[in-house]
Amino acid sequence: MLCLLDKVTARFMLRALLKIGNAEPLHPEEQECRELFSLGMTDVVTLCISPATNHILQQFATDPRYTKLIHSFLREIPTFLPERYFKRWSRRLREYGFTREDAAILALASFASHGGHFTSANYVVTFDQRMMNNWNNQAAAIRARFDAMHIDLLPPYRDARLPFVVLPDQIPLAQVPP
Repeated sequence: MLCLLDKVTARFMLRALLKIGNAEPLHPEEQECRELFSLGMTDVVTLCISPATNHILQQFATDPRYTKLIHSFLREIPTFLPERYFKRWSRRLREYGFTREDAAILALASFASHGGHFTSANYVVTFDQRMMNNWNNQAAAIRARFDAMHIDLLPPYRDARLPFVVLPDQIPLAQVPP
């Protein structure tokens, strides 16, 4: 199961890991992200980030207080890379009222490569309630547009799929072995 983290979720996750290292209490969002990070260390759940999030983290990694933590995080959490049709799908998602950044993360979830192979994420994990509501409220129209574009794609892009957009605590744990 592939989960693409948006930048806020990645930030909360890093903050939780930093606080754990300093024996500080976690806020509820950080606790959710810590639990998701633990799931990401299993063979069932793979957490990924976007190139934009990777870029931001690389900038913070120059600060000696965060270097070790960020480099360790980036070793564990791979970066999805945009594939063919990413830009087209991102532009089309903008027509549904998504911000440029939200459209990019949603398009990346459908048209990305991971480990050198084309893939789609099962989930986009976010705290952005506006993005989740917009995605869910327009799901039928988005699905119809995606299906219309999708039908003409060649393999492997024909295997692209739409993600679920969820909060960190909404990843279905029933799919994760104990």
